[in-house]
Amino acid sequence: KATWEFSANQKYGSCAGPIPYDEFFGKAKPGSTVTVSSEFGGGSTVAGENGSYWLRVEFPSAPFAKVFPVKVKGEFGGKKIFEFVSNYSG
Repeated sequence: KATWEFSANQKYGSCAGPIPYDEFFGKAKPGSTVTVSSEFGGGSTVAGENGSYWLRVEFPSAPFAKVFPVKVKGEFGGKKIFEFVSNYSG
């Protein structure tokens, strides 16, 4: 029986930098892939031996002040949807 449970967390939810980004972290099955996706950027990483993962994702084409969904999904189940907004008006 699995002793892990999928979890996902978002660090910021918004960014005022010229290349907006956020950080996502949590737990997943050790060695499994965790994918972060959105209309404006995404990425993936592999959960470590203890099941922990962390990923910085850039959203280079995110429009100013438009809130959009970001999905975090585990390879073996589990998903969570967050909201992100770019506050960079440069």
